[in-house]
Amino acid sequence: MLETNASLSKLHSIARFLRLSGRFYLQNYNLNLFLKFLKSDPEISSIINSLQAKYPSLKDALDKAEGPNMRNDLINIREKIQSFEEYVAFCIYYIDKAVFIRGAAIIDHFLSDTTSDPGRGFEKDKERFLNDCIEPIIIYIELQIKHSINAAYVLQRYKILCEWYEREALLGQNELEITKKHLSKFLFDNGFTYSLSETNVPSGRIDNFAFSIGFRDSNELSNLPNAIIAEGKIYEANDSIFREVFNQVHKRMMELNFSDGYCVIFNRSSNNILLEGIQGNINGIFYKIVKDSRIYFLVINLHPDFYDSKKTLGGLSINIAAFV
Repeated sequence: MLETNASLSKLHSIARFLRLSGRFYLQNYNLNLFLKFLKSDPEISSIINSLQAKYPSLKDALDKAEGPNMRNDLINIREKIQSFEEYVAFCIYYIDKAVFIRGAAIIDHFLSDTTSDPGRGFEKDKERFLNDCIEPIIIYIELQIKHSINAAYVLQRYKILCEWYEREALLGQNELEITKKHLSKFLFDNGFTYSLSETNVPSGRIDNFAFSIGFRDSNELSNLPNAIIAEGKIYEANDSIFREVFNQVHKRMMELNFSDGYCVIFNRSSNNILLEGIQGNINGIFYKIVKDSRIYFLVINLHPDFYDSKKTLGGLSINIAAFV
C-alpha cells in the first residue's frame, strides 16, 4: 500500500540517488537536492515542517555549533535527545545547516566517533552517514504517511458501512449518538484506541485524560500511535456546520499537537456536497493544509435520494479555503 503513494515513491528514488552519489556531488550538491525535495513535496513538507515546529531548540543548538568544536557540540546535542522523533528532527536540522558547510566536513562532523581512521575510506563513511542521518528521516516519513493512509482507509470503510448497511438507523440518531456511539466505536474496533473527539474527551478534561494514561500533559497524546482526532457533524440545511467542525478539529489539533484531524459530515440533505479549496486527497478523503497540518473532510451521504436512480440531486459547494 505504501508504494502506491507518489510522494513515497519519489522519496525512495532520491534516497537511492544519494547512495549512488560520489564524494564530490554528494557533499556539494546532491544532499541539497534531497533537502529541497523534502521541502517542496506538498505531503512530505507538511510532515517535516510539523516535526521541526515541535523542536525549535534543536535549531538554536545547531546554529551555535561552529568551528573546530562542532563535532563535540553535535555529540552533546545528541546526548540530550530523548525520542526517535526528536532525533529525526535533529537530522533534518543538521542537513539544513550542512548544505552551507559543503565538502568532507559534512560527513566528518556528523559521525559520532571522534577518532580518525584514514583507512576507513569515503564509501564506508558515506554508508554510515546515510544510515545514521538519511535513513531515520525516510523511516519517519514512511510511518507518518502510513498512519495517514491507514486512517483514510479505515474511514473509507466507515463510509461504506454507513451508506450501504446502516443508513436507515443513522437517520434516526442525533449527533452525539452518531459521533460517540457509532463513529468512535468503529474507530476503536479498527485499531484507533483513542478517538479524541470533543464528545468523547471535552477540552476541560483532556489534561486529566492525559495524566490517567501516564503522560505529563496533553501535548504528549500526539505520540500515541493509535490515537486519532475525528469530529462528526450532521448536515441538513445549515452550511455553518462545515466551518464549525473545521474549527473544532483545528482547535483540538493545536491543543494536542497533532498533524492530522478528520471532519466527518453525515449528509442528511439531498444535496451532493462539492468541496472546493482543497489541496489533495487520500483514498477520496480530501484535505486542506493549515500551518503544516492537514484537516480532512469525509462526506457520508445518508439521504434516500442518493439511492434512488429516479431522483435528481441538488448541489452544494463548500469552499474550505474560506475557513482559514
